[in-house]
Amino acid sequence: MENTSALLLFVCDCLAFPVVIFLRRDFGRRYIGLQGLGVLAPLFWPIFMPQDDPRGMLVFFVLILIACLLNRIGGLFRRKTIAEIHSRYSGTPYLQAVLRNWNEITIKQIGEPLFVLAMAAFVESVSLQLTVYLIVAAFALAISVAADQAAEHRRVEDLHDAYLEQQALAEQFREKLNQRR
Repeated sequence: MENTSALLLFVCDCLAFPVVIFLRRDFGRRYIGLQGLGVLAPLFWPIFMPQDDPRGMLVFFVLILIACLLNRIGGLFRRKTIAEIHSRYSGTPYLQAVLRNWNEITIKQIGEPLFVLAMAAFVESVSLQLTVYLIVAAFALAISVAADQAAEHRRVEDLHDAYLEQQALAEQFREKLNQRR
């Protein structure tokens, strides 16, 4: 069961990655791992809809490659000016400049998927394949961010449990020291 859910989350991460590269900046240096294979999704997507024109997906693929290159170049320059960030940081949303009253997590969980859905509606008349891909990517992005938040919540609970266990062990240690005196 865990392997299946991990595989589904990996697929979601891969499907969401091509849109994430347009939505965020300042990624951690190790953020793009195997999910980076998602840049190939637009190349294979036309297989699912062979009756439609694949040019929209090919243009999108070229734009993804350009965005990846620009993010990489920008990241090299920013690393010298930005304080140390987590190596797996998923990036700062560009929408943060517009949605100033929203926190980063809300933007990533709600704002970005809604923005991608709006872009899907915008390109609907140009490319049906791209529209369907953007809709799938929006849902994959929402699932991916929700899963990341759930994992982070579990890590915080584990740290809290470890803290309580260490307090109990320290108390036992103090009691043994007092018994020896």
